[in-house]
Amino acid sequence: MLVRTTPLLRTSLKSAISREAHPTAPERIIWGSFERNNGSWTPYSSAENEAIEAAFQQGLPRIALPTCFNAVVHFIGSKGDAHHHQTTPAIMGKPPGFRSVIRGVPGQAVPLYWWGKLEMWRLDEPLVVEHRKEVVIELPGPCDEVVDMWQWCDLNSSEGIEHAVEANWHPYTWEQCEAIERAWFRGESLMLTIGRSEYVIGRWQGRYGTQENLETGSTRHVRCGRVSTQHVQLDPPNASPTRATGA
Repeated sequence: MLVRTTPLLRTSLKSAISREAHPTAPERIIWGSFERNNGSWTPYSSAENEAIEAAFQQGLPRIALPTCFNAVVHFIGSKGDAHHHQTTPAIMGKPPGFRSVIRGVPGQAVPLYWWGKLEMWRLDEPLVVEHRKEVVIELPGPCDEVVDMWQWCDLNSSEGIEHAVEANWHPYTWEQCEAIERAWFRGESLMLTIGRSEYVIGRWQGRYGTQENLETGSTRHVRCGRVSTQHVQLDPPNASPTRATGA
């Protein structure tokens, strides 16, 4: 079955927070990263937030998050870094990833800086500041939830997954997601019929894979990513059933 994450606290901030900045009220501590292309705030799931905070309090240099694209969160001081950050491994043509990470509380704001040569938003200030912005943390609405869903990328495989941004990823229906999740768990390929087209989904590498159109031979990337329930239909549509069988 598809695993849905617990509700997340969606936020934006004002200044980098050190270990001593907020020693109390741990229930209000929120860990999250900043999307490198647009600087948007991406909080970790509740379970990941608890694990990161526990590792931080224990003084560990880093923590691995297999549920978050095999990311590793590196804490301040682990290698003389000025800010926490997240790294992800290279996979399926996607280069190694880097994101600034912060330990914050709702209602704060943090400055982000655009690093032109690296083409990313970061917490650390470059020698020459070309662009700067602040992101403000806000608590989520009562119905706002982030869930894990399988998604397909609208870029062709020839264009390269390294060029994909969040807007290029689109979720499958819940019924399709559950079928893909079962196939991924078993390490099997999946035959999926959508409308009049048939696809094979497989070639798994971590939480990534490919989708091949059996008629045209075109291939797209797929992944298990996080989607806000504000932007997806929670129940699978009954009007257009999907046939899925293991292959």
